[in-house]
Amino acid sequence: MSLFNADKVVTVICRTTDGKTDATTYTCRACAGCSWYSTHGKRREKNGAAPDATVKVRIPADAVPGFGTDWTMDARTVLVLGAVTVASAAEFSAACKQHETARVLAWHDHRETVFPHLYVEGG
Repeated sequence: MSLFNADKVVTVICRTTDGKTDATTYTCRACAGCSWYSTHGKRREKNGAAPDATVKVRIPADAVPGFGTDWTMDARTVLVLGAVTVASAAEFSAACKQHETARVLAWHDHRETVFPHLYVEGG
């Protein structure tokens, strides 16, 4: 069994910074068989409402080996629609301009359900 409309490739880019050298490293994991939904809502601000795009991604459990033990997601993790590989800040910036991206806001582990997957919300 697979997830409904799960025909996308999503790259999970985990960014880590070494505090001593101030160097950022990028670890890219391309996951096939994902679903990617963009919704457009609004958020409250001081001067009224502002547009707010939210991305909802489902990544099948078999596409994320080692998740939770070898790696995890946090607020520095970025989701990219499509397969990309980045190794520097310039490549990361270029990938963000060329592809639809979202910063991880929350993730939920649904690997113990009928359709095992990670549900990730981004903005």
